[in-house]
Amino acid sequence: HETRPVIRVRRAASLIAVSLSLAAAAAPARAAPPPPPPQAAPPVEDARAVVRQATRAVQGDSAAPLRERWAARLRRDSADHAAAFGLATIARLTYDYPTAERLYWRVLADSLRPDRFVALARLGLARELEGRGFGVQARPHFARARAEARASGDAATEGEVLLPLAFIRARTDGLPAGEALLDTAARLIPDTDFALRSQLHYRRAVMLSLRGRAEALAEADSSILLGRRAGDPRAEGDGYRTLGQ
Repeated sequence: HETRPVIRVRRAASLIAVSLSLAAAAAPARAAPPPPPPQAAPPVEDARAVVRQATRAVQGDSAAPLRERWAARLRRDSADHAAAFGLATIARLTYDYPTAERLYWRVLADSLRPDRFVALARLGLARELEGRGFGVQARPHFARARAEARASGDAATEGEVLLPLAFIRARTDGLPAGEALLDTAARLIPDTDFALRSQLHYRRAVMLSLRGRAEALAEADSSILLGRRAGDPRAEGDGYRTLGQ
């Protein structure tokens, strides 16, 4: 026979086991851990910021490392509009026109779905053609770039397109037509975009000088000051060139 102490120990162990079983049954089931949050999409790059970055790199003689970074991105993702557009801009600014044209057309392959890169690529292509002396071929690209900028809601780029279009219209339809386009551009270009405002004043200075108006000097001065404020030597130089004419 078992002794009473042994019996009491076994009874206590049984009671503990039953209590643990009841507690486990009564406890709520542990909730499954929440799923991880969805991975954030990469930020959409600002097309106009890409232009500024490329321009400053070329002006500062530091285009090579930036070109290599964008080329590496394009090798990883052939649909990287920002990288292709940035490379095209560097090529145009360094007068590598064949490369610029090839890369601009790469971005324009998606022109049925216009975005801000498409509009600026079209503008870059038009400028590249005009810079090579193919002004007639450039004109429809300027006009289409304006339509694409408007479709993508990019007022600043639409205003920028109007700057060269104003000179074209002034040559074909007279100074009042060109001046009207500059007035429209002035309403579209943000006051904070000093480089574009500099170009606006430069083109106004040219048209006023063609009319023999003294206000051309004030417009040229504004172009120089805004170009300097933007840190854009080309824009500043345009203003000085107008003063010297």
